[in-house]
Amino acid sequence: MTRNSYNNRRIARNSMLLYCRSVVTLVISLYTSRIVLEALGFEDFGVYALVGSTVTMFSLFSTSFISSTQRFINIAMERNGIDELSRIFTASVKLHRLLAAGILILFETLGLWIVNTKLNFPPEDMPAVHVVYQLSVVSFLFNVLSVPYNAVITAKERMGLFAAVNIAESVVKLGIAVALMHTSSNRLIFYAAMLTTLSVAVRIFYGIYCRCHFSECRMVKITDKRIYREILGISGWNFLGSSSSIITIESIGIVLNLFFNVLMNAAKGLASQIENVVRSLVENLMMSIRPQLTRSYASGDTAFFNSLVSRGTRFGTYLTLLLCLPLLFRTYTLLSLWLKSVPSYTVPFVRIIMIYILIMPASSVLDTVTLASGRIKSSQITLSLLQLSNLPLMCLALYAGLPPYCVYLPFIVTGYTALYVRLRYAIANSTITMKSYMADTFSPIIHVTLCSLPLPLVMQMWLFDADTIANTFIMCVILTLSLSASVYLFGITREERNVILNHIRKQPRP
Repeated sequence: MTRNSYNNRRIARNSMLLYCRSVVTLVISLYTSRIVLEALGFEDFGVYALVGSTVTMFSLFSTSFISSTQRFINIAMERNGIDELSRIFTASVKLHRLLAAGILILFETLGLWIVNTKLNFPPEDMPAVHVVYQLSVVSFLFNVLSVPYNAVITAKERMGLFAAVNIAESVVKLGIAVALMHTSSNRLIFYAAMLTTLSVAVRIFYGIYCRCHFSECRMVKITDKRIYREILGISGWNFLGSSSSIITIESIGIVLNLFFNVLMNAAKGLASQIENVVRSLVENLMMSIRPQLTRSYASGDTAFFNSLVSRGTRFGTYLTLLLCLPLLFRTYTLLSLWLKSVPSYTVPFVRIIMIYILIMPASSVLDTVTLASGRIKSSQITLSLLQLSNLPLMCLALYAGLPPYCVYLPFIVTGYTALYVRLRYAIANSTITMKSYMADTFSPIIHVTLCSLPLPLVMQMWLFDADTIANTFIMCVILTLSLSASVYLFGITREERNVILNHIRKQPRP
């Protein structure tokens, strides 16, 4: 078996592990959210969603280090440098400790000021808001400190570990939700405290696992300060892009709160949970591809690198379509199955988010390509300006009296514009060409999208327009079959089609 064949099998195995994990956690998480919403009520749920988004907004100070650490570890592994891996791990741990200290100061000054003076909370909820905020800070700080350990696990492609831990975590969250229904104490504080305890326990487990199973996860003396400069150099520019993206996305909740109230945050929070589920499912495929993508770039394996870019983008987009199309066609019925009562504006929020999220796989792959090259300064500046333009645009939309869900319209325009920008920079920094990308990646995606929609649209308008469970089930089956047929006919190469046929032929017959 060639090395590329082995890598392809490993990617497929890891993707299936993570995808199965996501399906299980998806079912558990959706049911858990329903119980939590019922236990907390719309108002307290909105409070928790808003406080969480405020803390998440400051996560920009760590997200830039996550992908940067991953890049250096993958490149060191490709070069078989155990000592180099230990130095990179040590430098990363020390940098994240400093980062956590800086973020703590920011949380306890600027963060508290925003919560106390700028956000609209019911006065009687303010004591609980402060407790929830501090618990969220603790959880986030542990997440920051665990970044180097998670980066090593991902680089080592131990996806089975992620799958097992995440499923266990989802089961515990379900238990917390059930306990929430029966607690006599403040339910908002109880829920935040239990989630924080669980988050801290999981992060500690990852740290212990790495120290027990990976020899490179040990602190060593670093005499060459070049490693710090290199990590900070990449992370600094990556920070610019990550910060602008997270500021604008998480500011949606704050802007909605300024113009409306926490009930609108509840609607947006529920839509964001759907978004996070879809993102998680797609991110699992991307997680299994990134290590191989970075290593093939570092080793100069052009053929495998180019094919991985195409396959990662295409199959990631097909998976996203499979998840998003049912939510676009049958939004209300699917939400009604999940929630006993669907808050106002949740349906349009979900629909417009699904349109925006379709570009996620392509953007993720292209970002990985540019990051692997290390030449990210120009791209991050350009993408940051595009992202930050969303802030004034969504405020103008609300000042003009447009509906709340219109805050996402600027994101769709700038998101698809940014996709083209990412492509131009990826082409400039790798062996990808515009001609090959359009022919091998973009064209199949467009063909699949256009060919999979006509039949479901006709069925939706003329036969299954009523929002019933039976009609929704039939429409989901039609969408799945239509998309699957389109992918098989127009979305994969002849070689990929032969692999599928050979796999089917090898299956035991009854």
